[in-house]
Amino acid sequence: MKVTAKYIPCECGGKANKQTASRTFKQGCRGSGTEVSNIPAFVCEKCGEIYFDGPSVLKVERRLEKESAIAG
Repeated sequence: MKVTAKYIPCECGGKANKQTASRTFKQGCRGSGTEVSNIPAFVCEKCGEIYFDGPSVLKVERRLEKESAIAG
């Protein structure tokens, strides 16, 4: 499902605008992770809270799992 809203309300009372953000994905207990940039998200202009788009995060996680299995 694609999110079409331009902003969503934040818990702090601010407005989270549609942008992209980065997140480090960790796999297993190794402690290392892979940073992925340009993930669709909403970022609050007041407090900086990031709300990631769920389907986009799942897509990234699946891709990283496939890459890990191939490198395995």
